[in-house]
Amino acid sequence: NDPSLRAPRLAQVLAWAEAGQIRPHVSHVFPLAEFRVAMRAKWNGDVIGGCVLHP
Repeated sequence: NDPSLRAPRLAQVLAWAEAGQIRPHVSHVFPLAEFRVAMRAKWNGDVIGGCVLHP
């Protein structure tokens, strides 16, 4: 858990994402108006990967 490694690791992950080598898993998309529902789902473990709030 060395803080000096965070920046280079993040840079590597971003490079992989920009190159299309990795894609985040989005299991749910919620309307922005359902922000509280989305956060509750995330906190309760109902979301695997990430969730997106869409305007």
